[in-house]
Amino acid sequence: MLRIHFITALRNFRRTVSTSVINLLGLSIGLATCIVAGLYIKQAVIADRFHKDLNSIYRVNVKIKDFYMSGTPYLFAETIKAELPSVFETLRTSDRQVSLKINNEIHKHQVVFADSNFLTFFTFPLEFGNRQKALTGLRQVVLSHEMAEKYFGDENPLGQVIKLELENVFTDFEITGVAKPTPQLSSMYFDFLIPLENNLLRDPRMKENWDHFFFTTFIKVSERNVASLREAMPAFVSRHMPDQRGPNDELRMNFILNSYADHHLSQGMTGGGLREGKSRESLMIFAAIALVILLLACFNFMNLTNAQSSRRAVEVGIKKVVGAMRPQLIRQFLTETLVLSFIAAFIALGLAELGLFVFRDLLQTSLSLFDGANWDVFLGLLIITFVTGILGGMYPAFILSNVSTLKTFRKYFKVGGSNWVTRSILSLQFTLSIILIICAIVMWKQQRYLMEKELGYNQEQVLVVNINPKDTASTDFLKNEIKKLPEVINVSRSSNSFTRGSSVSHHLTSDKRNMFIYMMSVDQDFIPTMEMEVVKGSAFTNQHRERGSDILVNETLIKTLGLQDSIGIKLNSTVGWIDKPTIVGVIKDFHHSMLKYEIQPMMILNSHWMEETYLLIRLAPGKTLEGLNKVQSLVEKTNRDSLFEYSFLDDNVTKQYEAELRWSMIISLATGVAIFLSILGLLGLAMFTAEQRKKEIGIRKVLGASIVQLVSLLSRGYMALITIAFILAIPGAYYLMNEYWLNNFAYKVEFDVFIFVIALAVVIIIAAISVGTQTLRAALQNPAETLKEE
Repeated sequence: MLRIHFITALRNFRRTVSTSVINLLGLSIGLATCIVAGLYIKQAVIADRFHKDLNSIYRVNVKIKDFYMSGTPYLFAETIKAELPSVFETLRTSDRQVSLKINNEIHKHQVVFADSNFLTFFTFPLEFGNRQKALTGLRQVVLSHEMAEKYFGDENPLGQVIKLELENVFTDFEITGVAKPTPQLSSMYFDFLIPLENNLLRDPRMKENWDHFFFTTFIKVSERNVASLREAMPAFVSRHMPDQRGPNDELRMNFILNSYADHHLSQGMTGGGLREGKSRESLMIFAAIALVILLLACFNFMNLTNAQSSRRAVEVGIKKVVGAMRPQLIRQFLTETLVLSFIAAFIALGLAELGLFVFRDLLQTSLSLFDGANWDVFLGLLIITFVTGILGGMYPAFILSNVSTLKTFRKYFKVGGSNWVTRSILSLQFTLSIILIICAIVMWKQQRYLMEKELGYNQEQVLVVNINPKDTASTDFLKNEIKKLPEVINVSRSSNSFTRGSSVSHHLTSDKRNMFIYMMSVDQDFIPTMEMEVVKGSAFTNQHRERGSDILVNETLIKTLGLQDSIGIKLNSTVGWIDKPTIVGVIKDFHHSMLKYEIQPMMILNSHWMEETYLLIRLAPGKTLEGLNKVQSLVEKTNRDSLFEYSFLDDNVTKQYEAELRWSMIISLATGVAIFLSILGLLGLAMFTAEQRKKEIGIRKVLGASIVQLVSLLSRGYMALITIAFILAIPGAYYLMNEYWLNNFAYKVEFDVFIFVIALAVVIIIAAISVGTQTLRAALQNPAETLKEE
């Protein structure tokens, strides 16, 4: 019997090739999109699950009011372990880019500095070496699998020596370990791993005080003791940092425990080798969009199946006359939809693998559907396919099989077309499509706003060159030589380059408030080079260079301190390394970080000494390539043992929003898929409706109806559905964008009526093209041809 049902299903597909192809294509695309989204979300959710004590690991942050820092003092780890027995293990890390010299070539890589227990605290198994001993010596290094493969191929590199640049000197390190590739996505990442003591060479005082927040600290504590440990933190701060208690005994800062298991689903906190996590909100939006696309595909499948079934009323009547029972008819309809559904699922597997390959850069992943660890995805696909097939065939199976035999021969029983189920599903499709269109428009507008907003400085034609000088004189010499080039307008030295490098200090205000201040060190050419505006006082000059306590501040700092006449005022405490700095100028507010964040108080130091130096070189328009080549030549002559690293400031600013741009592209792509599925569904339904009403159209043409009247008659119902869907979509789209997207930005676009008008116009155009082509085709048919058919 099953064989007969299967053969009948194939024959029916042959009779309705056009609608069957539309059904297959729509459902395949929907299932493929769901598979890709499912794999991507699964990868993010299971990140770090290979660590043995994952649920016991916590990262320690510092919180001052609403401000969070990922760094902690060096002394924190050993002190908390000694004083609070619930903490049974601690780990300190820090990281930075370090030059590697190998085979007389210089490369730049991320180096993580860590305590000797790093490889046992986290579960990073080694291909070569001993986990317990690999970091016990000061000049030992552990390589990632990728770095070992890149520089040593398949050979065992244990015992070989590489040179890493520390404090401007290339130092020999013995390779004592090679890490295995991690089985899942890892939040902790390193190219090279060396003992933490190597990062204390620049300033050994960091080991002795609580004022340097330069180390990322992890602790292990059992879950039952986490609450009591959090309660003990204020007292811990009071014992070791008594100056953090205010006049009313309020705590100005506190140490916060964050579960390491949740890091991969939280944005913002990096440092110490930690990658930035995925946005939980973005993943939820991605999951919701994939579900919407799947629903659209399933709705199309159900709608077209319902619509086609009304043609088969006579077939059902004949089968009943020859003895077919209702259960047999139900099985027949369900078999047909299940066969179609599973064919679509098979096609979807290929489309999903192709999509993962084509969009691997967009998704920033190298996932494959057939890597052997995705049985749960296949199981989910099987369940979805089965449920879709059953739901798609259930309505015609149970309704049509229940129609009396006599009724099927009197007239066609219309299951599809104008019934409330089909219209409701179609209206829901429109609603979901309009929501996606609105979301895509808002994201595009926000992305454009981020790229076009005035930042308070001129980012165009600025070449950023990273210099790690062996002495100050060489950098000054290099700067002066670059400034002589005809392709160069101006040059400045800076400790930050807006998007790179940051330093934060705190200032105790006159009313005993703890205020965080962002700091950067610059020279006297910084303001003219960046074309910034000084609203009060003056910019730095050569005279200020001799007085290290002179500073520039931004307007936000003046407002925060409530100062009126700010020029010449001395701050009443030490800020950073400047004792009671004197304000000599106020700079108009500029965005020194992403537009996700509000402008913070900023202090610009007139410092001759800078540990990390960026040369900000403004090139003449049209002279970019020539200027770059000449600057590179000068830098390589001056710093022979350093890698020439450069970028352009406008590119760096744009890269800050890579995540937002990527998600905007994903949403736009998903919206395109949703629109395509909506077109398929409308096209299929319009084809069926036009076919079903062709005799009515012929009669109306004979009675004098015009083409315009006929098209209007057949399209009227769709316009009503679009109107209903639009009204339903507005609150949903507004809530999604306001709560889960725009809320992440301090500076953002506003919703306006124009956004909704565009979305409505897009849907109306889609409907007009899909429905209009079919209704026009039906209206243009010769009535003599349609009316002669019985």
